[in-house]
Amino acid sequence: MLQIKGKVKRTDKKLLRQFCQYTLNMYVSESLQAESTIIVKFIQANDLPTPKERREFRECRAWSTYDGRINKKRHFTIEVATNTINQRVKQQISRLREAIECLGHELIHVKQYLKNELFDYANEDVRYKGKRFTDWKEGEAYYFKPWEIEAYGHEIGLYKCFKAKLKEEAKAK
Repeated sequence: MLQIKGKVKRTDKKLLRQFCQYTLNMYVSESLQAESTIIVKFIQANDLPTPKERREFRECRAWSTYDGRINKKRHFTIEVATNTINQRVKQQISRLREAIECLGHELIHVKQYLKNELFDYANEDVRYKGKRFTDWKEGEAYYFKPWEIEAYGHEIGLYKCFKAKLKEEAKAK
């Protein structure tokens, strides 16, 4: 199940849901998708409870959380900043570009969890594709984490491929 929530136009929600499904279909089998729930929430940084969370969210604009199993399904929450939607741009796909790129990045993390490529330990260690990573410091080390390299490496390409797909579909009509 995939839901888009928050103050987003209904037509934009439809396209965002379409992008999410496109991305999931590229990387995750239908059976794994059926065993998961993904909730995408568009929020403002001020909606978050602590100053630290608000500051971090302003910097990264989106994050995903694996919430564990709920009703026998693996549950994920993706929070995306509402200001990733550029209200001044008329063309829908361009208006949603930043939001789509953020979603692409976070959906790669969802894929990593669903395919058991990524696992978080209680002590904050991480296992990624069979290798355990320990003692990560904040700051630039974030960009050198292999699971982040994978996610950053896909976000722009996913947007461009999805945009090209929409263009082909429009031509076919």
